[in-house]
Amino acid sequence: SALEASPRGTVRMTAPPGMAPMLMTMLAPFLAAHPAVVLELELSDRRADLLLEGFDIALRSGPVDTADFVGRRIFNAVRGLYASKEYLARRGRPKKLADLASHDLVATRATESGAVWDLIVKGRAQRFSFRPKLVVNELMAARHAARAGVGIVLIPTPELERGDLEHILPTVSGPTMGMWLLYPAHR
Repeated sequence: SALEASPRGTVRMTAPPGMAPMLMTMLAPFLAAHPAVVLELELSDRRADLLLEGFDIALRSGPVDTADFVGRRIFNAVRGLYASKEYLARRGRPKKLADLASHDLVATRATESGAVWDLIVKGRAQRFSFRPKLVVNELMAARHAARAGVGIVLIPTPELERGDLEHILPTVSGPTMGMWLLYPAHR
C-alpha cells in the first residue's frame, strides 16, 4: 500500500546553527507529509565525525572530506561587510578598506596576534589584518553582534527584510562560501 511505501524511521542530521531558520522552513512540509519520519537535528559548528556519530545527512560549509560520504553543493553564498544603522550613525560609514582599521570589527576566528579577512577588492584578492573587538565561533553570533551595534562583520548576505543591517563597502567581499549536503556513499 501507499502507506507502506511512505518513508519512515529516524533521520539524524547535523547542520550549522545559522541554517536553522532556512531548514525549518524547508523541512516543515516534508515532515508534515511524512508523519512516520522523525528528524533528529543537531545544530553545531563543530565538524562531527559523521560515521562515528551515526549521522545520515550533514550540511557543511565545505565539500566532502571523506570517501564514506558523497557531497552535493546546494548553494553558494557571497560574504559581504555589514553593520547596523545604529553603529554606522555612531561611528561613521567607512568609505574605503583602510577606514576599517579605525572601526570595531567582529571576527569569527582569531589568534593572539589578531584576525585576518581574506577579501576580494574590486576583483583582486587582498588580506586585511585587524585586532577584533569581538571574536565569536559562529556566523549567527556575528550577525547578532552586528545587529546589536557591536561592529562590522563579514558574513554571508543576511536576510535584509528587517532592514537592520546595511551593506558597506560594496566593492569588497569575502570569498564565495559553498554549502554542501553530505550523505553516506553507500545509500
